[in-house]
Amino acid sequence: MKKLGTIRMTQHTPIGDDQSATSRIYLISIAYNEADFITYGELQKLRSEGTPVNIVGYYEIVHPEIMAGTWHDIINDFRSMAEVQAERHGYIYYESNGGAYIANEGI
Repeated sequence: MKKLGTIRMTQHTPIGDDQSATSRIYLISIAYNEADFITYGELQKLRSEGTPVNIVGYYEIVHPEIMAGTWHDIINDFRSMAEVQAERHGYIYYESNGGAYIANEGI
């Protein structure tokens, strides 16, 4: 599986910057070459349901072990950061309908 990049997320704490944990956000396509960014748990759920998933690659997110906010909010931040990087690196593009699609030439 291709590592698309590393994204570092830092939160300043009284004892300094903590980057002691990592998570992965996967760039996938399920149908019509539409791009989606999901966690490993979401990927496992899709597979267990029998949904065919094309995994393009993943972004490794380096982040503090303990972060401010809910886990849902944090994961959404990870997804947003991965989406920005994927567009910047040419892995995805946007259509006029607002949908994100896999850019075959970027992979």
